[in-house]
Amino acid sequence: MRLFTYILFFLALFLPNLSLGTPPFLEIDLEIYPELNLLKGSLFTDNLNGEYKFKTSDLTINEVQTSSEILFEQEEFLKVFAKEESSLYISFEKNLNLHLLPITIVHPPFPYPDKPFTYKINLKFPNNLENMEILIPSEESEIKKDQNFLLYTFKTKTPLLNPCIIISTFKLEKIKFSYKNFIFYFYYFPQLYNLSEKDLKRFFENFKTFAHHLENIGTFSHPSKIFHLILVSEDFPKIQNFSNTLFINYSSLKDIKQFLHCLAKKKLEDEIHLEEEIKEGLITYLIDYQFSENKKDFRKLQALFPKKESKAFFYFLFLAERIGEKNFINLFKKFYEDHIFNFKSLNDFLVFIQQNYPEFKNFIIPYEEFQKLNLKAEVKSITQEKDLYLIDLTLYTNLNSKDLVKSIPISLKIETERESKLLVLNLEKETQDFQISVNEKPKVIFIDPEYKLWRDLNFEEIPNCIAKLFYSQGTIILKKDDLPIYKKFIDYFRKLGYKISFSFVEFSEISKFSENLIYLDISPLTWQFNSPSEGFYLKVIPNPYNSKYVIGYLHVSSQNELDWALKSLVSLNFYSEIFIQSGKVILNREDKTLEGIPIFIPSSLEETCIKDNFSFRDEALKLINSQMVLVGIEKDSPFCKDYFKNFLQSIYNLNTNIVLALDLPPSFQKFLEDYFENKISESQLKENFKNIDYLNTEVVLEIIDWAKMNKVKVFTIGTDSELFLKILNNGLKGLSQKELSKLPEIDLLNPSYKDYLSSLFVASENLQKFNFENFYEAQVFKLEDLAEKIKKLLETFKSNQFIIFIQRDLIMQNWKLPYYLQKRNILNFKTINPNDKDIKSIEY
Repeated sequence: MRLFTYILFFLALFLPNLSLGTPPFLEIDLEIYPELNLLKGSLFTDNLNGEYKFKTSDLTINEVQTSSEILFEQEEFLKVFAKEESSLYISFEKNLNLHLLPITIVHPPFPYPDKPFTYKINLKFPNNLENMEILIPSEESEIKKDQNFLLYTFKTKTPLLNPCIIISTFKLEKIKFSYKNFIFYFYYFPQLYNLSEKDLKRFFENFKTFAHHLENIGTFSHPSKIFHLILVSEDFPKIQNFSNTLFINYSSLKDIKQFLHCLAKKKLEDEIHLEEEIKEGLITYLIDYQFSENKKDFRKLQALFPKKESKAFFYFLFLAERIGEKNFINLFKKFYEDHIFNFKSLNDFLVFIQQNYPEFKNFIIPYEEFQKLNLKAEVKSITQEKDLYLIDLTLYTNLNSKDLVKSIPISLKIETERESKLLVLNLEKETQDFQISVNEKPKVIFIDPEYKLWRDLNFEEIPNCIAKLFYSQGTIILKKDDLPIYKKFIDYFRKLGYKISFSFVEFSEISKFSENLIYLDISPLTWQFNSPSEGFYLKVIPNPYNSKYVIGYLHVSSQNELDWALKSLVSLNFYSEIFIQSGKVILNREDKTLEGIPIFIPSSLEETCIKDNFSFRDEALKLINSQMVLVGIEKDSPFCKDYFKNFLQSIYNLNTNIVLALDLPPSFQKFLEDYFENKISESQLKENFKNIDYLNTEVVLEIIDWAKMNKVKVFTIGTDSELFLKILNNGLKGLSQKELSKLPEIDLLNPSYKDYLSSLFVASENLQKFNFENFYEAQVFKLEDLAEKIKKLLETFKSNQFIIFIQRDLIMQNWKLPYYLQKRNILNFKTINPNDKDIKSIEY
C-alpha cells in the first residue's frame, strides 16, 4: 500500500495535467447570511479521478473529508490526488458584504478544481432581500420561495473552469438572442443604461453579420451552448472574466470589432494553454486581421506600432504564409475542436501542422527562434545583356547563420520606367547574393512592400498619421474655458494615459517634450494648422525635434460635431488630416510614404546631384516650424530630374497650406495664370524664359508643373527689369518722382554687402562699364524689392507656409536678402542651397 502511495506522490509532482476520467460533478450548497456579512457552504463530489488543485483563496476551510490517498493543503489551494471514483467533502465560508457595492462579484464562490467540472448549486437567500438580484451564469436555473427564504438552483451539464456569483442591488434585465447553436443571454441594469430596442437590435444584427469570424477559432463548435453577456459601466473596475461569461461596457455595443475580439479572447481563455502574448497574437491574426478592410495597412500598423502581441501576430502570419491562410485557419479550428479543455500548447499545434503538412516540416520555426529582422540590401552592379538587365543584389540580415536553420521568404518589388516586377527570394544565410533579371533598366527596389515580415520600418516608410496619437501618451493643451466642449475628447484620451495642461507651450519649447502634444483650439503654428470654422478638424505633424512623436491640433465647433467624429476617429487613424462635418467625412489626407525598404538605383546624372543617404522626408521635417523657406537656384546648377518635385512633395505631404513664389519679373504672373488655366501650352510658357538668364529654366518649369498638378498657388516676386536697368545706368537719382514713389524703403547702409559687390566690380570688366554707386544702388534695390514683396505676401497669406525659389547668390550670406528680411522683422525662415552633392539647411 505504501508503494502505491509513493507512486501516486511521484505522479502528483511530475504529471500536473494528468486527467484520468470524466469531469467531476460537484454538488454545492450555499447560504448567505447578510447580517453576518458571510457566505457559508459545502461541496461534495464522489467521482474524482487523478490530480486536482481546488482553488481556495479568500475562503476559510472548516472541514475536509476525502477518500483519496494524498491531500496537500496550501495557502491558496487544496491539492488532491485521487484514486478512481474518490470522494471529497469540503465545508467553507467567505466574508461577503452585499451592500458595499451596487454590483458584487463573488470569486471564488466555493472551492473549485483546476480542471473542467460540472455542478449543481443550491443557494439559500433571505426573502427579505428579494429586491436584490443573484446570478450564477449556468445552463439551467430555478427559483422557489418558502416562508423565509428564496431557494435558487443552478445547473450546468457542460464542463467549465472558472465560476462566479454576481449579486446586485440593481434589478437585471435579461434578453435572449441566438446564433447557430449558441444561445446568448444579454443582461443590463436599467438604472445604469436606458437601452432602446433600436440600440439592442442594431447590436444583435451587427453581431450576426460579423460573427462568422469567430468560426476561425471554432467558437461555435464549443460544447457550451449558452453564453452570458453582462453590460457594465465604462468605469467598472477591470475584473477577471469567468466561464461562459463576459463583462462588456457600453462602447462595445457600438464597436462590434472590439466586442468580437473580447469574445474570442474569452473563448480561448481557459480552453487552450497559451501564454498571454501568444494568445493575443493569435486572436489578432484570426479575428482582428481577418476583420480588417485593408490587410496590408493592418500589417503595416502592427509593424509601425508594435505591441506585446506583435511578435506572435507576425509569427502566425509567417506560418499562414507558409501553408496557406485558409489551410492555417482550418487547421487551428480543427485543433481547437479536438482539444478543448485539454490544455494543449503552441508546440502541440506546431506538431499538428507538421503532421498535416509534412512537406513544410523543415520550414516551421519554433516561436522561441522567431526573431525580428533587420534587413539591408546593396545593389552591387547592373549589367545589360541583350534585352535584359541583370541586377546583382546582396541582402544582409541581423540573424546569425546558425539562426537561419529555415529559409525566410523575402518579397521584392522592382520598379522600372514602365512596369513593376514582384518576386520572392529565400534568404538562407546571414549575407546572401542574388541575381535578378528585368526587362527594363530598374529605378528602385522595395524590400517587403506588403509588410509580411516582422521587422523595423525604414524612416521613409513611417507615415505621419493620427494613429500615433493612440499608441503613445502625451499632453493635451487647452484653455480652461474650452474644457466643457472638449470633455468627451479629453476623457477618451485620458484613458490612453494623456495629461491635461492649461499652460500654452510655445513651439520653440516643444524640443523639451518627449511625448505627443495635442493643442485644442490653440494653434501653435498658424501656417501648419488652419481649420474651418464649422465641424471637426484634426491634423497631426511630426515633432521636428523627435519624429517618434507628433503634434496634433483639434478644432470642433460644437459637442454634436465632436460626438459624430469620435465614432469615426479610430477608423481614420491612417490619415494625417481629417475634416468631418455633421458626421460626413469632407477631407481625409494621407501622408504618402514609400511602401517597403527602398533601394534607389541612381542614373549617372543623378549621382552628381544627391548623396546616397539623402532623405527628402528628413529634410521636410526640418522645415515644419519655419513659415518661409528660401531655396537657392541658379542658371548653371546641374538639373536633377524630379529633385525639386520630390522636395516639394515631401513638404506638401506634411502641409498642404503652402504657397510658392518665384524670382521672376512681375510680367510673368499673367503667363503663369494662363498656363494654370490651360490658355497657353508648356512650350509657349517656355518661350517666355529666353530672356531669363539668372535661373535654370528646367528647374523652374519642374516647379511650375508640380504646382499646377497639385493646385498650389504660385506668385512672382522678381524685380521690374526696366526699373532695375534705370537704376543700374543712372542711379536712384535718375528716377522720376512717380517711379520713386513706387519703390520700397531703401537702406544703402550695408557695408558688408557693399564690400562684397566692390570685389566683384573690380574683378569684372563688364561691370566696370557702370558707375559703381549706381551698380550698388541697383543691387540693394533688388534685395529691398524682394524683401518688400515677400513681406506683403506674408501679410496677405498669414496661414500659409511659403517656399520661395530665388537666385542662390542672394541668400548665401546673412548680409544679403536675409539682412533685408530681418529689417522687416521677418525672422522665421530657413535657407536651402542645393549644391552638387547634398542639401544644406541653415536656420535664421
